[in-house]
Amino acid sequence: MRALYTSVDGRPLKKRIDCLFWKESLRTSLHIRQHGIDVGALLHAEPRLRFMMPVRNPLDCAASNMATGHAALFPDLPKRASTTDVLRAVLRELAWFGELQQKHPDRFHSFFEFEISRLSLSGMASFLGLEPNRAWLDAAQAAMTVRRGRQHEPGLIAAYRAMVQELFEENAQWSMKLLRFVGDGPTGEAS
Repeated sequence: MRALYTSVDGRPLKKRIDCLFWKESLRTSLHIRQHGIDVGALLHAEPRLRFMMPVRNPLDCAASNMATGHAALFPDLPKRASTTDVLRAVLRELAWFGELQQKHPDRFHSFFEFEISRLSLSGMASFLGLEPNRAWLDAAQAAMTVRRGRQHEPGLIAAYRAMVQELFEENAQWSMKLLRFVGDGPTGEAS
C-alpha cells in the first residue's frame, strides 16, 4: 500500500493532509454505541466528520470474522458463536450504519464491493470534499479490487436472505444491494 501511495504522490507522506482515514469501522461503531454517544450531537459538534462504510459480502465477512477471531469483538455473541450468529451481528452492524446514512446522507457514505468503479470512487472523493485526480483514481481502483468470494452452504444463504428481509425492511435500497451477494437482483452471483 505504501508503494501504491508513493506512486501517486511521489513520496510516502503528503505535505498537506486534507483527510484522515481511520479504517476501524467496527471498533468505532462499538465505541459510539457502548458509550452512548449521541451521533447527531457529535456531527453538530464536528462538521468536518464523515463516516464511510465499505460493504463486503456479509457472508464472506462472517466467515472471515470467525477465522480471524474478530467475531469476539461483537459484544452480544456467545463464546462459541456459529457462523449464523456472526452473520446476524455483521448485518446488524450494517443496518445501524444504513439507518444513520438515511438520517444523515451528507455525513454517512457507503459503497458495496460490486460498485467499485472510477465513478463510485469519484463519488467517494466528492463526499469527502476531495478532488480526485487520475493517478489517485487509478491507485484507488487497484487497491480496492475484490477477489471472488467464498462458497457458502445453502442453509446459511437461506438464513442470510431471511435476515436481510428482517433487518432491512425499512431500507429497500440496502436490502436490494445485500441480496445481490446471493444472486438475487440485477447482476448478482450466487455465493
